[in-house]
Amino acid sequence: DYQCPFCRRLEPTLESVLGQYSHQVRFVFRNYPLTQIHPEALHAAQAAVCADRQGKFWAMHDAIYADTAPLGIPSLTALARKVGLDQKQFDACVRSQVPNQAIHADMKAGDQLDVEGTPTLFIDGRYLNGAVPRQQLVSIIQDELKRQAGRGVTASR
Repeated sequence: DYQCPFCRRLEPTLESVLGQYSHQVRFVFRNYPLTQIHPEALHAAQAAVCADRQGKFWAMHDAIYADTAPLGIPSLTALARKVGLDQKQFDACVRSQVPNQAIHADMKAGDQLDVEGTPTLFIDGRYLNGAVPRQQLVSIIQDELKRQAGRGVTASR
């Protein structure tokens, strides 16, 4: 949920941890906009999905979290230009049902995993909710890496 203050607070922590474990951890982002309390979250998720269609999901994702402007269409369109998206393709995508289908699929997957709020993380199946501290993430990752090594499993990207 791009409008979630706890997701925004967690983002630098995730970046730091992913940098530390870049060859051992894979990060998968799923959209779960809580539109009842974050009315602009859906627009941001649509923009991110449309950026992904142009191969620039992470650039848009990072730009959305880095920007402090409201997540309305004008600001998201400006971010799309900033990250180098083809504006015509982006505009057409945002107006289409393509992003809504992808977002719905992400939310359905979250519902199947009993996601109740954002941010929600799963580290090798371990459920974490909220803006958890860096050390907690590191501790769980280290534990999972030890467990994998004990099973003879190698981590890959």
